[in-house]
Amino acid sequence: MKFPSSAWQIVAIRVDQIMAWQCYMDSLKSQIEEQMHWLHQEQLMPTLRKNPDLFAWQPSDISGIDPNFLCHSLALCVKAQPLA
Repeated sequence: MKFPSSAWQIVAIRVDQIMAWQCYMDSLKSQIEEQMHWLHQEQLMPTLRKNPDLFAWQPSDISGIDPNFLCHSLALCVKAQPLA
């Protein structure tokens, strides 16, 4: 990922596949699911209800970050044909 720094330079962040996989696996650990043990749900839900403004449920909930600065986009070849 590349982005401009405060010193007017372009900064690049690079990670390897192992680091990306670890980040992905860590992101799965904090999700609340129906399969979560009832005791964990009872401990977690009061915190979520008490602090709804501390969690970003969707990108638009994050204040102070310009959505035009960082967004996900797919690089598609316009000449590519569908496989099916």
